[in-house]
Amino acid sequence: MTHKYHILSAIALAGFVSGDAFASAESRDSYTTESVQRLIQPSSYTYTQDVVASPDFGSNWFVSVNGGINTFFGNPIGCGDISDKLKPQFGIGFGKWFTPSIGSRISSWGLQIENAEHAPQNCWGIGSEMLWNLTNSLYDKRNESRFKLVPYAGMAILTNRATQMSPFAVTYGIIGQYGLTSRLNATLEMGCKTTFSDFDGLGQRNRFGGDNILTLSAGLSYTLGRSGFRRVIDSEPVLVDNSRLKEVCQMLLDKNGELSRQTEKDARALAELKKIMRIEGLLSQYGHIFRQTSANSANRKPYPVNDYSGLNSLRARLKGGANVDFDFEEDEFGNWIAEDNLESIVDAFTGTENATDVIESDKALADAKSPSQLAKSDLTGYLAEIQSGKRCIGSPIYIFFKLGTTKLIDSSQAVNLDEIARVAKSYNLKVKVTGSADSHTGSDAINNTLGSSRADYIATQLQQRGVATSLITKENEGGSDKLNPMVANRHCKIELSY
Repeated sequence: MTHKYHILSAIALAGFVSGDAFASAESRDSYTTESVQRLIQPSSYTYTQDVVASPDFGSNWFVSVNGGINTFFGNPIGCGDISDKLKPQFGIGFGKWFTPSIGSRISSWGLQIENAEHAPQNCWGIGSEMLWNLTNSLYDKRNESRFKLVPYAGMAILTNRATQMSPFAVTYGIIGQYGLTSRLNATLEMGCKTTFSDFDGLGQRNRFGGDNILTLSAGLSYTLGRSGFRRVIDSEPVLVDNSRLKEVCQMLLDKNGELSRQTEKDARALAELKKIMRIEGLLSQYGHIFRQTSANSANRKPYPVNDYSGLNSLRARLKGGANVDFDFEEDEFGNWIAEDNLESIVDAFTGTENATDVIESDKALADAKSPSQLAKSDLTGYLAEIQSGKRCIGSPIYIFFKLGTTKLIDSSQAVNLDEIARVAKSYNLKVKVTGSADSHTGSDAINNTLGSSRADYIATQLQQRGVATSLITKENEGGSDKLNPMVANRHCKIELSY
């Protein structure tokens, strides 16, 4: 009863670990992935309404030209109507916008006035003004208006050539702009220049505000350098997203730790289960449970590895003769394998997936019921096929290369070539070298050349290790897609035969 209880417990534990444990892990992984996808969403960026990025020095400069009329109101005012006092003027300006609302300019004017005695006088001046974009201050900066209303105020020096006077003046006014293009604006300007009463040669000296020049002009303004101001992204949504992502990262770390602990627990359970089944003699019958468990835990096929079990078996047979008596033992997965009394290199170069390829690939050997039947019947036929040259000795050995080259993907593979050369020389074996390339990369011409070059490289390496040239046969497969993953097709296949 105790024996049966252990057996039933072992089978139940195996089913639990290989089935429910992995199913629950996949369920947790799926749930976690969906949760992360819901949490990680693209940020919806918004822009601040009252903040723009500081422009560089070369941005938003402008030049302007204008022309129009002016009228002079002095003290004394003199006789005559306004139409008699209308005189021409022109002006130029150069400035820069520091923000969407604040700027400055330097202006120069040339104009003509008529004083109270109806004497025409030529004048000119230069001044500096601060500009205020009233429209941009009132409207949302994200939708900048094509029309702009710009009040200004500043100071200037006016020079009257007739009176040889150059008094100080205050300038003020308003500019209307309409954007013809992103850089070119049409302007209409109305302004006034106020100075001392004796600017026209008449009036009280040292009295400010007595003489005024009213101007009305139209012109064009052109922007130099980069035009406009870059809006600033509101940082608050980004900070909120950053905090949320930190929480997601912490959640993933916690979940990863939980799954790691569960994996370690399952691994310990499997190890204990394997021990129990080996003690109870059930490993040969239920060993497939462990292979299925390993397959379920992998998302892709393993990378092909070299297999030396057939080569070592051949060496044992060659040493003892065709009728040698073999000793067999059962491995932990229930496979019958021959013991090799020579020094073993299987542990150093054999992969777990390919360790029994030679036996499992032959139907007669796979269906063997016992070691005695295997040695007496099917193994004799297998050796006969090798001796007749119908099949190679053991399984082929694969040497893998880097993409598009004849360089080994791992320099340690040279040890494989040393061992192959030693066996071929010891027993005068023929060596067939087949070069191949990955058909998913490169043209047919490139792959054919690459496959031939790889075969030449391996043949040269074997010759350098003492294998006679007459024993080496080279073939070229060109582009190939026989192996999975696709990178495994970048190889040379080496086969030994009599």
